[in-house]
Amino acid sequence: MPPGTPAPDYGGLLASLPDAVIGVRPDLTVFLWNAAAEALVGRAATRVVGRGLADVFPPDARVVRHLTETLRLAEGRAEAESEVELAGGRTVPVSLQTAPIHGPAGGIIGAVVLLSLNAVGAFK
Repeated sequence: MPPGTPAPDYGGLLASLPDAVIGVRPDLTVFLWNAAAEALVGRAATRVVGRGLADVFPPDARVVRHLTETLRLAEGRAEAESEVELAGGRTVPVSLQTAPIHGPAGGIIGAVVLLSLNAVGAFK
């Protein structure tokens, strides 16, 4: 970035993404929940951030399993045709992608999942 250029507004970037972005710490506590996650899951960030992922999704949900594996193996996961299981048994077709988050020293400090609505799966 050239000198004098303002730092990017990453919060604004995350808020404007059409895909749900959810970040968790190694203990699966949610620290990031963007506007698209609010719309997809139907829960405001203020009610989710700081809580365990199991308070938001069923414990055996794919998103929970993939984030757990991402943290354990320190490598991302992807499913082109997946689904997010929501409370009440409702499922939504999505593409799911996870990635580990590395700290300055290189260790895993969390993981992030990107959930994109899967229009193809919605019409199956």
